[in-house]
Amino acid sequence: MKKNYEYIAFILLGAVFICLPNQNANIDSWYYAACVKHGFNLINSHHLLFNIWGSLFHEFLTFFYPKVTALESLNLLNAISATLTLFVLNQLLKILGQNKEGALLLSLSAGVCFGFMRFATDAETYILPILFSILSTYYYFQPKRYLFIGLSAFFSVMAVCTHQLHIWWTLAIYIGVLLNKDYTKNNKKFYSLILFTGVIIYFLIYYFSSKNFAFLNFILGEYNKGNAGIDFSLKALILTLINSFRTVFQVHGLIYHFALKHLIGSLIIIILEIVIIGIIASKRKHLFIVNRQTENNSSKYIFLIAIIFHLTFAFLSSGNAEFMAMLPILIVAFLGVSFKIQADKTAFLIPLVIFIWNLNFGLIPSRFENTNQVNTQTNFTQKHKKDYFIWSNKPLVENILTYQNGFYETYNFTKIDSIDALLARDIKIFTDLKNEQTNFSREAILNNDLKTKTLNGFHLSKVDSFTNLYGINYIYQIKAIE
Repeated sequence: MKKNYEYIAFILLGAVFICLPNQNANIDSWYYAACVKHGFNLINSHHLLFNIWGSLFHEFLTFFYPKVTALESLNLLNAISATLTLFVLNQLLKILGQNKEGALLLSLSAGVCFGFMRFATDAETYILPILFSILSTYYYFQPKRYLFIGLSAFFSVMAVCTHQLHIWWTLAIYIGVLLNKDYTKNNKKFYSLILFTGVIIYFLIYYFSSKNFAFLNFILGEYNKGNAGIDFSLKALILTLINSFRTVFQVHGLIYHFALKHLIGSLIIIILEIVIIGIIASKRKHLFIVNRQTENNSSKYIFLIAIIFHLTFAFLSSGNAEFMAMLPILIVAFLGVSFKIQADKTAFLIPLVIFIWNLNFGLIPSRFENTNQVNTQTNFTQKHKKDYFIWSNKPLVENILTYQNGFYETYNFTKIDSIDALLARDIKIFTDLKNEQTNFSREAILNNDLKTKTLNGFHLSKVDSFTNLYGINYIYQIKAIE
C-alpha cells in the first residue's frame, strides 16, 4: 500500500472529478455536447478534433451504457483526461529530479487548483489538450531516440489540433528542441517534419469540408468572424490578475450566496481551513528542504516560456480564465525542474487547504446548486414558439435547446432595439432581464446594465418565476406603457 500511495491519491482525486460533474454547464459545453449528440458541426477550427474525440468516446460508452448522454460522456472524458494528466505530470517530475514525495506534492498542488478542477468536471475543451501537451513534454525529456522524439512531436500536434491555444506550449517545446544541443540536426529535422503534419491535418480538413473562404480565415476561425479579438486594456489587466488568483482558489460572488444558504457548514469549513493554515504556519520552517537544481537547468526555460506565452495570450483575451487552465501544470513543472524539493508530511496540508476550499466553494455549488441553469427559460421558449424572447443568457438557452431538439429547430430570439416594432405588430415579448445576479462574475464586469435600463421605458408583467442560488427570479412579458 505504501508503495502505491501516490497512485491512490490520484485515483481518489479522479473519483472526485467523476462524481461531481458540473450541472450548470456553460454555453460552450452545451454546444459541444449538441455537436456530439447530433453528429453535427464536429469540425471547428479553434478546437479542430475535440468534437471528434468526444464523439468517438461517446459512441464507445453507449456500446456499454446506451442511456449515457453526450454531456455525461464529455464530462467523463475530461475527468479521466485530468486524472491521466496528473499521473503523467507526476512521472515527469520524477524524471526532472524530484523524489516520490516532492513529485506527489507538486502534482497534487496542481491538480487541486480551481483552474484545473473546474474544467476536469465540465464538458469544455481545455483538459484533453493539456493531457496531450504534458505527454509531449514527458517524451521530450526522455532519451533522444527517434521513438520518443516522434512521440513528443506527435502529442504536440494532437494538443494543437484539439485546441489551438496549445500552440504556445508547443512553440515553447519546439524552441527547446531547436536550442537543445542533445538533439542532432537529424533529430531536429525529424521533430519538425512530424510537427508540420499538424498544418497538413488542418489543410486537409479545411479542403474536404468544402469551405468557401481562405485557409488562413479557416485557421483564424472566431477571430476572423469578429466573435473573438485582442483586448489591450486596463480592464484586461485587472481581469488577468483576478483570474490568475482564481486559477488557484475559487473566488466568485456565488460564494457569498452559497455561504449564506449553508451557513453552519460554511463556518465549519472556514474554521477547518484556519486550523490547517495554523498548523502549516507553526511548522513552516520544517515543511520543505529546497535545493536549486543544477541538472536540466536550461530545460526550465521551456516551462517559463510557455507560462509567459499563455499568460500573455490570456491577458490579450480580456484576462480569460479559460486560457489559464494549463498554468498550474506548467508552474509546478517549472518549479520541479528548477528545485529539488524534499517534503515533510505536513507539507501535504498545503494542497489539502486548496482542495477543501475549491471543493466546497467551487465543485459542490456547481454540482448541487442552480447557478446558471435556464431550465425555466428553455421550457418557456418551447411552449411559446410563436412569441419572441430577450433572454439575459440567450446563447445558453439557444444551445440547450439545440442539444435537446437538434440544429434545425428555430426560435424567435430578438434584441432590445426591436421591442417597439414587435409591440406595434401585437407580438408578445418575454424577458428574464432585471433579475438578481451576482455582480462579481467576469460577465458582470464586462457587461453593464444598459439593457435593463432600456427596459425602464416599458411595463413588465410577471408571468413565471424560478429560483436559483441568488434568489427568486422572474420571467416578464414586455408591454408598452399606456
